[in-house]
Amino acid sequence: MAFTSTLLAALWLQVSLSAGIALTPPERWRRDLSTPLRIMPLGDSITRGSLSTNLNGYRGYLQTKLDGAPFDFIGTLADGSMTDRSHEGHSGKVLNDIQTPDRLETLVGRLFEHCPDSTVLVAQIIGANDTELQGSIDAYNSEVAARIGSRTTSGEHVALVDMSRILDLATDFADTKHPNDLVYAKMAAAWYEGIQQADLKGWIRDPVEPEVACGVGLNDSDCAEDS
Repeated sequence: MAFTSTLLAALWLQVSLSAGIALTPPERWRRDLSTPLRIMPLGDSITRGSLSTNLNGYRGYLQTKLDGAPFDFIGTLADGSMTDRSHEGHSGKVLNDIQTPDRLETLVGRLFEHCPDSTVLVAQIIGANDTELQGSIDAYNSEVAARIGSRTTSGEHVALVDMSRILDLATDFADTKHPNDLVYAKMAAAWYEGIQQADLKGWIRDPVEPEVACGVGLNDSDCAEDS
């Protein structure tokens, strides 16, 4: 995932879980879920699953990890061959098309404004096989960690998922910026652990109705103004 092709990969969770679930074993954690997780994968072509087998990307591997648990991927787009194909992975978008690093906090804030019961997991982006580009990625990831850490400390249900060190720069690319299936599987494992950690912190709560489609940082021009 090149720095110029993505702002963040995010999971926007509006879910309810049984209380007192331990982080391990994952089989028990899945089995004890009583209310479906509602998960919005938000990002660019990597969230879409570009250059992965059947366009499933990490969403396919995450769905497999959640097998046996009630859950629902949500979003306005649909790609892949798995059962639940919904997402908000907008292929071809660059940083400025979604939000710049300076606006990252605005995007996260808008998610909470429109869905205060949600949990937001923000990924540090994966590396690149280009030395100059990697320097920009490192600087960006450092800034993301600082900003998300500050919001977490202030009490918001937002956490960092470190994707920056999960790949081998020599072997794990399908092209110059997209991961191969092995890395998509690693990304799914990181998201899965992030969801479990959020539950362990007591962040997972019963959803508040109604759900909203506008105000999440993408496609706002399609949203009608409040009367």
